[in-house]
Amino acid sequence: MIRRILTVVVLCVSLAVPALAAKGSGVRKFQKTLGLTSDQTTQLQSLLTERDRQLAALNAAGKGKGQKKEARAIKEQFRSSFRAILTPEQAERFAQRTEGKKK
Repeated sequence: MIRRILTVVVLCVSLAVPALAAKGSGVRKFQKTLGLTSDQTTQLQSLLTERDRQLAALNAAGKGKGQKKEARAIKEQFRSSFRAILTPEQAERFAQRTEGKKK
């Protein structure tokens, strides 16, 4: 029984570490491309944590009608909240960056 629990724990940690590293690299990318202050970086990390928590809860609820729509709404709320912490110049660079990805 304990061996199974340890296996599950090791599996969960091995899956979580790359996700955390990816989130950290995303934050560093925003810091560099947008010139985020340390205050903005802290706020961004909080926004990402909340977004990820909401998406995980949505995924845990199972596949249902409207799940994609709800996930899209969560992501749009994140983008909106993120834009709110940016200066006008940073917001413009962010808009250019996101427009480039849509093409």
